[in-house]
Amino acid sequence: MQKNRKIYDSGEFTNYAVYKYHPKAVKNLFLNGCNAKTLNTVAQMRSLKLMISGNTLPVVAYCLNAVPKAVVSELSSITADGEHLLSRESRFEEWIVSEAKLGNILLKGGKLCSKNPVWQWLLSSKSVVVQKNPFSFSKKVETTVMPENLLPVCKKLGKLSESSMNSMISFNSMFFTMEITDMKNRHTYFGQPYGLSVNNEKVITPALFKRGAFFIYRDGSSEAKTVSVEDMNFKVGGMRLVVSDNCEIWRRPKAIRTNRSTGIVDMIVVNDQVVSWRENGDAEIPDAGFVIRVDKKTFSKMKSFDISYDDLDNVSFAVQGGPILVKEGIPMYGFCDEEFGGKIDYPPTVFPFDWDKTPAARIAIGYDKEKIIVVAVEGCNRYPYQPDFDSRGFTLKELTQVMIENGAQNAINLDGGGSTQIRF
Repeated sequence: MQKNRKIYDSGEFTNYAVYKYHPKAVKNLFLNGCNAKTLNTVAQMRSLKLMISGNTLPVVAYCLNAVPKAVVSELSSITADGEHLLSRESRFEEWIVSEAKLGNILLKGGKLCSKNPVWQWLLSSKSVVVQKNPFSFSKKVETTVMPENLLPVCKKLGKLSESSMNSMISFNSMFFTMEITDMKNRHTYFGQPYGLSVNNEKVITPALFKRGAFFIYRDGSSEAKTVSVEDMNFKVGGMRLVVSDNCEIWRRPKAIRTNRSTGIVDMIVVNDQVVSWRENGDAEIPDAGFVIRVDKKTFSKMKSFDISYDDLDNVSFAVQGGPILVKEGIPMYGFCDEEFGGKIDYPPTVFPFDWDKTPAARIAIGYDKEKIIVVAVEGCNRYPYQPDFDSRGFTLKELTQVMIENGAQNAINLDGGGSTQIRF
């Protein structure tokens, strides 16, 4: 590890570190098990954002982690609008929202209460946190929890400092859902990761938006290129599906819902799971997933809803973030054709997407023909920023330059800003 400090003419500075290690040591890992501390943090974030819009009611954050089959066995698997829910999480989430709409989730004396045994299980499992607005909430008042104040949290969300990963170095990589506008459908949770991840030719999660991905091949070469879900090859229920042949792909930002059409079935997919299906279209597209459309004849031949993605031959490791910083030894100077805020307003982000104006905490990964390069940049982690005390952070242009200085042949930016975490 090499620690560095860049000092500017203005007297500001940025702290950053460069790590180099053997490519065989790199692997995609996912946290599993969102704890109460994480739930409390995201509930506070959501509460503050809702307050800005005038919503001062308490926020209820919960993690649908390992929901027992017995808990959901009595819950409906078909929604009022005809969608067939396959995953336990989807059925549970649909039930909670329905309960809130009916006014059946209450806060009494500052505590959640419900007569339904399903909700009681959630409370006893310590998988729920209530974030109260201190300026308007009173324990003496009975409060109904509104649907918009429910915050489902992905079990893969957490802090590296609190994980038990036994690795030489761990750092965040992929983007995930987090803005209020992300959570508007039944299959989107706070903290859902999205983007391509590959370990030893095995696709862990598929590509989604057209963004930069970083590849290491078995022959020791590397590559940085854009990929999207349309580039993936997959099977559902043992049947190979090919885009423009026997299936269609629908995803955001190209559409919010699929169009109505007779004789077809839409299967809603999030990462490695078909979570639901519906006939004749009008399916809402998840923010961190996509929809596979097939005709009913093809659908009837599927043996199950198990989805698998073709192995990527000779790819020992891949991760998607973006934008691409270095390609074949040449520094990039913009977002090119990648789907980011500069060209589309989706997914939403709290950071402006520009190349050479906005400094922030950053993480980037690259390769110099022999070793993986990871650059971790410290940004200001408090407000207000104090130029003589806080690390300023890098622009994407500065991050690219550091990669070039360290011999990177290919490199991409990963999720940064407030998400930046590294443990070694």
